[in-house]
Amino acid sequence: MRRIEVHYPSGWDFLSDYKLLLGAVVIAAPELDRGEVAELVCRFGTASDVFHWPCRVIAKNVRTTAGSRGVALIFPSELKESIETTAWSFARGEAQRKEPRLEPILALEVVAEHKGTTDGQRVVALDISSRGCRLSADAPAFAKGDDVTITWTRGQTSGRVCWTDGSHFGVCFHEPMTDTQRLLDLDVS
Repeated sequence: MRRIEVHYPSGWDFLSDYKLLLGAVVIAAPELDRGEVAELVCRFGTASDVFHWPCRVIAKNVRTTAGSRGVALIFPSELKESIETTAWSFARGEAQRKEPRLEPILALEVVAEHKGTTDGQRVVALDISSRGCRLSADAPAFAKGDDVTITWTRGQTSGRVCWTDGSHFGVCFHEPMTDTQRLLDLDVS
């Protein structure tokens, strides 16, 4: 049984890819095959709780809300209520994102560095909104709370790392960006 580790910044992030009627979730794990049995090891936000849910791949090449290709994982029907209750408990009290997140059509490479240094690392922007972005690096290089500068093709943005999950991390901008769609149109590489 393959073990799949996933970290959701909030319960809302899980629920946005959760298919209520099926009792299934779509995740970015294109290497899994249809019919494969796995264990989803799931964390939410900054909580130390880790949830282990058995699942089975029911579909491949499914698009997640973040735009990546993945698989649909169905859970045993007897766990459906418990999984939904868990996700809602981590969403409760958090505001669902009201602003849209834009996703580059192609790989959008940017440079991220610790603020005030020249330790720049090439990373890929997975999505961006006016208040932050989700980035992917080849290796973990940034920790929660780090101040970073992101260099786009057309300028720089500074912010703070608000969450990390291995090679993925989220940056909350110090000041909202305007016209993020224009930035994506110019920056796709």
